[in-house]
Amino acid sequence: MRLSRSTVAQATKPLLGFIVRGRGPTYLRRTNNLNLKKMMERNADRGIPGSMGSLHCTHWEWHQCPTGMASAYQSRKGSRGVVVEAVCDEDSWIWHLFVGAPGSLNDINGMH
Repeated sequence: MRLSRSTVAQATKPLLGFIVRGRGPTYLRRTNNLNLKKMMERNADRGIPGSMGSLHCTHWEWHQCPTGMASAYQSRKGSRGVVVEAVCDEDSWIWHLFVGAPGSLNDINGMH
């Protein structure tokens, strides 16, 4: 049985909602050209030109992963999960947030 992307979206929507409701008012920010320019300048001064911030990916276990998707969402530890990807600046503001990539991805593959 092949499951659609909408199945993944339906499954990760509550997780993303939890993150946005719980942490959004404090940490989520919408960037603008001025903020982006300042971030890029600060990171260039630190020796990381072209960097917006720090990338972090974490794996959240997905206990009720549909069996038809189990192989795609299996982590290297054998559990099923999704990747939560975020780009943050030094003030802990989150400028990019993505939830739902297959659990076998690491930081580098998650960005691709």
